[in-house]
Amino acid sequence: MRKSTKKTIAIAAVVLVAVAALVLGIYAISQDDLGLNWFQRQPAVVRVNGDEVSAHEFALAYKNAYEMSIFYAQYGMSYYTDTNVAGWENNLKNMIVDEFIRARIYVQQAVKYELSLTDEEKAAMKQAGKDAVQGLRDECLLYAVQSGYAGAEAAEELKAVQNNTEDEIEDSSAAYVAHLNGLGMINTSARNQVEKMMTDTMLRQGTTLSAYRKSAEQAYYDKQLTDKLLAYYEAEIYKQNDADLPALYADYAQFFEDEYTASDMADYINQMKYGGVSHPALYIPEDALFLRYIEVGEDEAKADDIMARLEAGEDFESIVASEENISEFGRTYALPYAVTAMDNFLPDEVFEALTKLETGAYGLAQRDTVTPATEEEEETVTSYYYIILRVEGSTGIMAYETVKDMMRDTLISYDRSKAFAALYAEWEKATKTDTDDARINKLVSHLMALVAAAAH
Repeated sequence: MRKSTKKTIAIAAVVLVAVAALVLGIYAISQDDLGLNWFQRQPAVVRVNGDEVSAHEFALAYKNAYEMSIFYAQYGMSYYTDTNVAGWENNLKNMIVDEFIRARIYVQQAVKYELSLTDEEKAAMKQAGKDAVQGLRDECLLYAVQSGYAGAEAAEELKAVQNNTEDEIEDSSAAYVAHLNGLGMINTSARNQVEKMMTDTMLRQGTTLSAYRKSAEQAYYDKQLTDKLLAYYEAEIYKQNDADLPALYADYAQFFEDEYTASDMADYINQMKYGGVSHPALYIPEDALFLRYIEVGEDEAKADDIMARLEAGEDFESIVASEENISEFGRTYALPYAVTAMDNFLPDEVFEALTKLETGAYGLAQRDTVTPATEEEEETVTSYYYIILRVEGSTGIMAYETVKDMMRDTLISYDRSKAFAALYAEWEKATKTDTDDARINKLVSHLMALVAAAAH
């Protein structure tokens, strides 16, 4: 080989190395969507028995939780923490750190119990990584179509299927892409744009496709081991004992007295109707009255007939059990309903009628709803009828024997949760955890500055 050729090759090699170094340098100092460069993303901010949580992981989790908290607050709800509490951002920070620690401990304990993924689950883990990348690619492709890279016809077709709620196409990026592919609407221009968008997305997220795929695989792995750990705890570690249930009930029910508010009884009854809870509020205030009732509806003749049958000596509960217009909930709920003037799931007219009855007496309550007159219609009055029976009942915390059947599953779940919390406390105590509070606080301040800047 001639000297000139060797020299040319050497120069080319130096140039390639220089270009590569330049590209890597640009990548290292480029900021992602979190305003962090490569050097700022790498340091560990939490270590759990040596298992690290990077600054990037924490910043991403905090930003997502912060945005969701603000979103939920717009509708008067809480996501991670109550945004009306002073210093809630700091509370959120602590919750995110605790969540990372808990997640790491769960996986580490699963490994200690020799829990592992099956061959099928390992294959599914690999597929989860591929699916994550493909999902991102599909989203980029749809954005390219929306932006006109596949032509106006493809953009209109995508808009149509996305807006058509009656269409049989599944509401997912993959389904939309498959639909457009089936129509031959994805052209080379759109596909080329996808590659550019994928590169840009990775830069903005401060990651690479390989790392993105591995992150999805890790998330799958962590979830599988966590689920296995919880299942192992219930099957092999937790031991349930019926003899403990009365004491558990006393502990569980005390919360209802300590935290009672003026709508608890009504809220629980309404939730029971729709299967939201399996038991009523367990504390009944001293001023409560007790009743059983039949909700007749608008049929006045029916109400009069039932009243006549009661006056003739027919049993109230037999009528409740036999009448077709009585709700299944009313038939199956055997306990007396407790109501007060402020905590009443029935109309005020029912409560007022109840106050005029002696224990053991029944009566008819009527609620009138007035619909104001309009230019086309005259004023109308709709009457709704309730037949009520005032019964005896006990105030304070409901007796265990009264509710033990409906409370059994709840108490076992409560006991299982308490026992697991105690076990987790032991795991946590035996865990070496280090947090870089200074770096975490700096990250939070940085993210809050980004939020403030975006708001302006």
